[in-house]
Amino acid sequence: MVCPIGPYIVTKDELPTPEDVNIVTKVNNEIRQDGNTGQMILKIDELIEEISKYVALHPGDIIATGTPAGVGAGMNPPQFLQPGDEVKVTIDNIGTLTNFIAK
Repeated sequence: MVCPIGPYIVTKDELPTPEDVNIVTKVNNEIRQDGNTGQMILKIDELIEEISKYVALHPGDIIATGTPAGVGAGMNPPQFLQPGDEVKVTIDNIGTLTNFIAK
């Protein structure tokens, strides 16, 4: 499982349109995921409202919203990450985070 976070976290005021942000994931420079937050089932505000019914959210909390289509386990045949793979996640108006899968 990969959950890239950081080195910076942006707040809502720094991302004026969180409901329309492109997210692209590349593995070894091959596009694996290409989505937009507008494709989410629930909008960010709706997620916060629903989660807040069950858990107290505090400033700085992070909500993992899931993943766009294209995960390796769903491919035929499955394509799981391998040691040494480079994973780049680019989010509009935020930047690119690069991670390498450890051996």
